Amino acid sequence: MVAEGTFFPIFIFAILIAVSFLVPEVIRKAKIMIVPAYIVGGIILGPTFLGIEPDQTFLTFLANIGIYFLVFEAGMEIHEYPNLSFRRSMSLSVISSLCSFSLGFFLMFTLGYGLLPSLLVGTVMLSASVGEIIPMIKSSLYLRERFASFLIPAIVILDAITLFFVSCLIQWEKGMFGFVIFLIATPLIILFILILLPKLASLFFTRETQKQREADFKFMVFTLLTIIALGELLGIHGILIAFLVGMSVGQHIPNEQVYHKLQGVAHGFFIPMFFIILGIKMDISVFYKGGYEVILITIMLLVVLILARLVGAILFSGTTNKFVSKDGLVIGALLLPKVSAAIATATLGFDNGIIGEDLFNSIIMLTIITAIGAPILVRSFHFERKERAILFDHTVIIGYGRTSAKLTHVLDHFNRDIAVIDRDMSKVDYLCRHGIKAYLGNGVESDVLECADVKHAKAVIVTIPDEHELYLSVKIVKELNPESYVIVKVHTFDLLKRLETENLIDYYIWPEKLGSQKIIAHMMKEKELIF
Repeated sequence: MVAEGTFFPIFIFAILIAVSFLVPEVIRKAKIMIVPAYIVGGIILGPTFLGIEPDQTFLTFLANIGIYFLVFEAGMEIHEYPNLSFRRSMSLSVISSLCSFSLGFFLMFTLGYGLLPSLLVGTVMLSASVGEIIPMIKSSLYLRERFASFLIPAIVILDAITLFFVSCLIQWEKGMFGFVIFLIATPLIILFILILLPKLASLFFTRETQKQREADFKFMVFTLLTIIALGELLGIHGILIAFLVGMSVGQHIPNEQVYHKLQGVAHGFFIPMFFIILGIKMDISVFYKGGYEVILITIMLLVVLILARLVGAILFSGTTNKFVSKDGLVIGALLLPKVSAAIATATLGFDNGIIGEDLFNSIIMLTIITAIGAPILVRSFHFERKERAILFDHTVIIGYGRTSAKLTHVLDHFNRDIAVIDRDMSKVDYLCRHGIKAYLGNGVESDVLECADVKHAKAVIVTIPDEHELYLSVKIVKELNPESYVIVKVHTFDLLKRLETENLIDYYIWPEKLGSQKIIAHMMKEKELIF
C-alpha cells in the first residue's frame, strides 16, 4: 500500500508528465514556441499560481538530467552539420562576450554598484542558454543549415565561460587547495573526453563478444552520467562535459536504433521536465513586488542586452563574407535568452552578498522575459526562403528509412522529380546537400505536405514505421489529393485491412509476409536437403 506521504509527490509528478505531453499537442504547429510554452506551463504550476512546490532536490535532479541530455544530443549531432567551423564559433564567442560583458559592466559601474557587482552582472550578460537556444535552432531547417555549425559550439563556449567563472568563485570560497585541484582537473577531464573516450567507445561498440540486451544504450547513458558526476565532484559543470562527451562518442554509435532510444528518453521525458521545472522555479511575483527600482533596472539590463547581442552579432557577420546584416539580427536574437547559467551566477552572487535583492530580482526578471520573448523575436527576424518552384506530377516519399532511402536514390538516378518528408533533421540536411528536395516534419502535418506539393503529386509512398501515424498520413494525403497513387509499407494485417476498407491505398508491400513466403518457397524447393 502506498504511504499517504507519497501521494502528493506522485500526483505532482503525474501532472508534470501530463504537461510535457499536452504542451506539444496544443502548439505543435508553432514549433519555435514550444520552449517558452513549457516554461509558461511550469510558471502556472509553480508557487505564483497553483502553488506546487515539490521537493527541490528532486526537481533539481530532473532538470539537470534534462539539460545534460539536451546538450549531449547536440554534441552527438555536431558532426552532421554542413561546414562545421569551430574557428567561427570562437570568433562569435569572443566578439559577443566582449560586447555583452563590457556593456553590462559599464552599465552597473555607471549606476554606482561597485566593482564586484558590476563584474558579476557582466558575467550574467555574456552567458547564453544552451537549454533554450539549441531547441530554437533545431526547430527550423533554415536556422540549422545556416547557423548551427558554428552557433551551437559558440553558445556552449559562452555558457562554459560563465560557469567556469562561477565554479572559480565557488572553489575560491572553499579554499586554495580546492581551487588548485579544480584548475588542474578541468583540462585533464577535457583531454580524457576528447582523446581517450572515443577510443574506449570504439572498442566497446566493435567488440566481437555477445552483447547484453540494450548494452550499447546502457553504455552511452552510463558513460555520460559517470563523467558528469566526476566533473561535478571536482567543480566542473556538466553542461560542458555533456557536450564534449556527445561530440566524442557520437561518431562511434553503432546504429540508429541506439540514437533513437537516446532521443526518446531525452525528448520524451527529461528535456520537457527541464523546461517545466525551470518555469516552476521562476517566481514572477518579482514583477509586482520589486517596486519601481527593480523594474527600471530590468528595463536597462534588457536594453543593454539586446544592444550588446545585436551589435556583437552584426560585427561578427561583418567578419565573414558568408553572412549579411540580416543574418546578424537572427544570430543576435538567438543569443538573447538568459536561463540556467545566468540564474546560477545571480544566485551565487546573492548568496555571497555580492549583489543585493533588488539586483537579484532584476536578473530573475530578465531571465523570464528573455526565456519567453526571445523565440518570438527570433521568429520575427526569421528570414527563411519563401520562394520555391512548385512541383507537378512528382513522387512524394514520406519517411526516409532503409527501404525508402534506396528508392529515393533510384528515382533520383532516373531523374524523377521527388520530394522527401522526414522528421530527422540530419537526413533532411543530407538530402538537401545532394540536391534532393526534402522537408522537415511528418506526414500528419498538412503544412509540411503542402510544402511538398502533395496536391500536385502523381504518387505518394509512405514507409514510416508508426502504424497510427502512417494511417493518418495516408488519410490526409487522400483528402488533399484523391487522385494520387498511394503505396504503403505495412507490418500488420489490422492496418492493411483498415487501409483497404477505407479505400486509402492503391498498392502495399508487407516485408514480413513477403520474406516468410520466400523462405517457405525455398524450403519446399530444397525440402530433400532441409527436412
